[in-house]
Amino acid sequence: MKNYYAWEIHDKYARYWTKESIESPEEFDELFDIAEKYFLPTINPNDLKVWNPPIIKEEMEKGRPLRQGDSHSSWMGGCIVSQNMVDKIGNILKKYGELFPFEVEDREDKLYRYWVTNEISFSKVDKKKSKFFDNNYSDNNVFKIEKLVFLEDAETNDMIFRITEEYEKTIFVTSEFIDIVKDNNLKGFNFILDSSYDSKDKIVKI
Repeated sequence: MKNYYAWEIHDKYARYWTKESIESPEEFDELFDIAEKYFLPTINPNDLKVWNPPIIKEEMEKGRPLRQGDSHSSWMGGCIVSQNMVDKIGNILKKYGELFPFEVEDREDKLYRYWVTNEISFSKVDKKKSKFFDNNYSDNNVFKIEKLVFLEDAETNDMIFRITEEYEKTIFVTSEFIDIVKDNNLKGFNFILDSSYDSKDKIVKI
């Protein structure tokens, strides 16, 4: 049986966009509206083709970005990744999703919004062996998968994917992808095998 991990951010490396890092509440609201537009499950793929987000302001501390690393944010099927990550493993990311650049104020390199387009049907999930938040699921709908196990004949070799019917749009990855992240010295990740309350599985922190 293969292991599949949820791709989450590492708090130490997470990048937050706060009102304190934006010049005005109105500007923050505009940024939030755009983030909402491009991250929610109801995203229109055609909108991404004409996506023109504003320049992002980073939260700073002592003249440098407060948060460091290559994985800055994770939100419903998408995340923010660094130029460094795109340069090193962009070919893998593009195989399973699409990358859209953000311009960042006072920074030469870009950040990228990564939207995972590779989806696998919930019908291939082993409902008896998997775990679900609040045990909340039906045959064709699930709120959040806390531990993912596929049916024996439905195992996948895809390194990055989502489950189509999952509301939370968790990004799942394989052990192979985690090894690639480690080999390329990328930072800022939590890869979680089991996020249920009673789980004793360790989180892979990179």
